[in-house]
Amino acid sequence: MQYRALQGKLEIQEKQKVHMDLERNKLELQIELLQKLVGGNSEPVTLSQALASMY
Repeated sequence: MQYRALQGKLEIQEKQKVHMDLERNKLELQIELLQKLVGGNSEPVTLSQALASMY
């Protein structure tokens, strides 16, 4: 019984991780797009910088 609960918990964590990876990829694509729109600034923007500018 305990094993099944642990397995379920691990599956949930894995799904959350996949979701977070998808969100991060989406943000990175948006950042790339914004950089191109802004004029192709060659200086890369990190994810944390982009998040900081969003809030």
